[in-house]
Amino acid sequence: MGGFYPPMKHFLFAAALILPSLFAGPVTAETAADMDAKQAAKEIIQVLKTQGPQAMQAYVANCYAQNPVSMHCLYLDAGGNQIYGYIFGVMHQPRDPYFFGAPYAARIAPVMKQAGIGFDQETQFLKTLQKVQGPALYAAYVAKN
Repeated sequence: MGGFYPPMKHFLFAAALILPSLFAGPVTAETAADMDAKQAAKEIIQVLKTQGPQAMQAYVANCYAQNPVSMHCLYLDAGGNQIYGYIFGVMHQPRDPYFFGAPYAARIAPVMKQAGIGFDQETQFLKTLQKVQGPALYAAYVAKN
């Protein structure tokens, strides 16, 4: 048995993205922010599919360069973070430091502050965002286009 079979690869991707979101807490009715987060998930997956994982960093950086405190950029960034979490955790590839730790926190903290998300609310916000984006990332990943 050499390598992953495509169905197993899709299952592992789904498990990596959706299982953590099951413990993120309840999701309320879909809001404009939820829709934007899902759109960002589709965008970042499209970049992944058409240009590869390395291009995601340039795409996110370009977004922040145009608008440093954009929630849409944060949603793209969070999507990249979840994708690299999968790549690292399931596929055992090296972490991209851009999407983890201090560099990631340094980009998203000012956006959350501008949006009125206090330090004590950041963790819950990111858990909820993961719950909203996880299924959207998977759906975009398995889509044929």
